[in-house]
Amino acid sequence: MIRVGPKHFGGSVCDSTGNTLSSRHTLRARHPILIIFPDGCHHVSSLIKDICKLPYFSRVITVIRSTITFFHQSHHGISSFAVARKDLKTGRALESIGKTRFATMTYSARSIQRNIPAFRRIFTRENLTFEHQDLFDDIALNLETSAANIDAMQFQMMLGKLVSIGMPSARVLACMELNYTTAGDFYLLWHAMVNAILDVIQAPTSRWPQDVQDAVRDIIAHRHSQIFSVGGNLYTPEYLVAAYLNPGMYFDLCRVSES
Repeated sequence: MIRVGPKHFGGSVCDSTGNTLSSRHTLRARHPILIIFPDGCHHVSSLIKDICKLPYFSRVITVIRSTITFFHQSHHGISSFAVARKDLKTGRALESIGKTRFATMTYSARSIQRNIPAFRRIFTRENLTFEHQDLFDDIALNLETSAANIDAMQFQMMLGKLVSIGMPSARVLACMELNYTTAGDFYLLWHAMVNAILDVIQAPTSRWPQDVQDAVRDIIAHRHSQIFSVGGNLYTPEYLVAAYLNPGMYFDLCRVSES
């Protein structure tokens, strides 16, 4: 930076690990004219990671990991899955849970969800044994026997909850990675994401346990205060300023606040 010349730099963005956070503070102190942004994408990713770590989701995530591993290691399972996906047109294949990809748990859960018809067909027709195969049974009530697989119903319900609470973050991350997304956009996208997540957990028909709702709100409040509240370890006013100084965005904010 010294070789190129600080005057040629307008700002800096980096994630918030220990070393980069310290470097960001040092850079701001040495060159106060620079606009220093914490990485909004990493911050959104950290929020959804925190939510996925709640004990409420531990069981469904265990099944997701086991299912993906089984269909990546079983030769019979791999070939049968490819045929079933093609015949049933379920879309993309399974997506592994990675360590660095943003919203990886949401994408993996969604891949399991959309391929349930393929799993159901495989376990019904093929001679395959998988410890969790009963969880992919048809959850429709059999009117003749009045029987239903309660475990399958609970698993598929929890899978749906995991997807629904993660999709707002995944959509925001997709928007954030566009070439023309601005700092002001992040301010709006963050608040839209928070509102969407709260809508998910507060929907009266979804029946989220109160302690889980409280835990999600605590996570949101913590991550929000980190970056938007004075005193937060990642606090910066630049995102709000960028939204305020955008005339079209400013008037949109005013209309929302008035309504």
